Amino acid sequence: MPPNRWRHRATPQQTDTTRSQIPFDNRGRSSMHELLSAEQMQRADALAIASGIDSYTLMQNAAHGVARTTSENVGTDAKVVVLAGPGNNGGDAMLAARYLADAGFRPTLVTLAADRISSQDASRALSEALTLPERHELDFGDTLPAAVAASIAAADVVIDGLFGAGLARDLDGIVAELVHAVNQSSAIALAIDLPSGIDGNSNTVRGCAIEAAHTVTFFRLKPAHLLSPVRSYCGEVHLIDIGIPARVLEDIDVNIVHNTSALWQSRLPLPAPDGNKFDRGHVAVRGGPLEKSGAGRLAAVTALTAGAGLATLAAPRESILAQAAAAGALMFSIAENSSDWMALNDDERIRALVIGPGNGLDDHTREAVLQSLDNAARDRAIVLDADALTVFASDPATLHTAVKNSQATVLMTPHDGEFARIFGELEGSRLHRCRAAAEMASCHVLLKGSDTVIAAPDGQVVISTHAPPWLATAGAGDVLAGLAASLLARDMPALDAAAAAAWIHGEAAWRLGYPVTADQLSSAIAQVLGDLKQDTSAT
Repeated sequence: MPPNRWRHRATPQQTDTTRSQIPFDNRGRSSMHELLSAEQMQRADALAIASGIDSYTLMQNAAHGVARTTSENVGTDAKVVVLAGPGNNGGDAMLAARYLADAGFRPTLVTLAADRISSQDASRALSEALTLPERHELDFGDTLPAAVAASIAAADVVIDGLFGAGLARDLDGIVAELVHAVNQSSAIALAIDLPSGIDGNSNTVRGCAIEAAHTVTFFRLKPAHLLSPVRSYCGEVHLIDIGIPARVLEDIDVNIVHNTSALWQSRLPLPAPDGNKFDRGHVAVRGGPLEKSGAGRLAAVTALTAGAGLATLAAPRESILAQAAAAGALMFSIAENSSDWMALNDDERIRALVIGPGNGLDDHTREAVLQSLDNAARDRAIVLDADALTVFASDPATLHTAVKNSQATVLMTPHDGEFARIFGELEGSRLHRCRAAAEMASCHVLLKGSDTVIAAPDGQVVISTHAPPWLATAGAGDVLAGLAASLLARDMPALDAAAAAAWIHGEAAWRLGYPVTADQLSSAIAQVLGDLKQDTSAT
């Protein structure tokens, strides 16, 4: 009998301070980075079945994965309640109950609307589960029976197979009662695919949802497993191979991926054997007044740390004097106003600009942004962060138009507050809002957060979760802006550069541990990049 590894119920809403529970190869890179919506996963199932794979075999494999995850973590004396809805998710649950019984458990099976099962596979699963001695049958019009409520309250584990990722309506009635009963119990909740109540297409909570400590899902993760706030309902995610071949992805338009180093590592810009410092890119950072001068320095120093050949901090004289001692190899340019900044911009060797960190919310910042966008050559990248975004809060259309008309490659890096100021209250999850913003402004947008979302104007999206909670510290955003600019200055494609910057930023914070300062973060980035370079060379 295995030890009870699930001794205490996890609190899904707590911030996870462990690294992602996703399959990795022997170099720490996820081998399955594609993310599928509920509709795309249904398409993957259909393609697998059309290729000759038996659909019931897929259901059996899924159920075995659920049962195995349970039995490997609790003993057969654990009280297990299995909730099974009328769809294929319920079929997985009913078979899992059958397999747990075969393994020596005494599960209590609660079926919902079993007479409405339309799937042949789910009907077959029900017939296999009918021999279980402890069963309760419920229908949508019922109220929660006291016996079922008591079973849930006394359970050690509740397996949630009520509804799958394709849910498209709010939970109510007896389903909501079941959800609340599970959430109020001390049981470990294990969800199949996604916790009931989570819409796997919109990545939202539909009324209420099971607060799972564990979620078992199949073939590929879904965005909802990674996006806040719905990911907090999933707990630890276990990805199970049920026999769907990877080749089915060739017939699915996958445009959302999970950020891992495997996505972009082969395209990291490395120094050429016969190159010089100008070949490695020159980054210019616009700094601000004395009281905010550290922000620009952090961005510029990080650009150098991340491999740019040169970095220039352009700022008022008193700011430069204040920061010079901590600036290392930085170059300086006195810029008291937007005209001084544009004079520096005339240097064609500058490949990337950073505007915004500590710049101030004044006309000089506004003009610096607009003129830089208007005058930029096609081979120049511009990172707009912080004040470069907020200064347009009262007139975001002007910024959007300038970005659309610019020849530059533009990357915006807002946090949630800055995002709302320049894009308004867009509807949907962070994924949907970031994608809409990138299309609206015709540029790349990196929406910072515990689940950083990066969107390209063509609809491609990268979700980055490789960041610990202690990365939320003063100056961390300035470091990220400088890191992204450094990669862009060396002609790394914009989506790759943004994804790499987000991942490297998080990895540096993981290595440093809690607590961390922005200056420490900037210094640690060099070691992360060095290890990535060594890994690339080895492969």
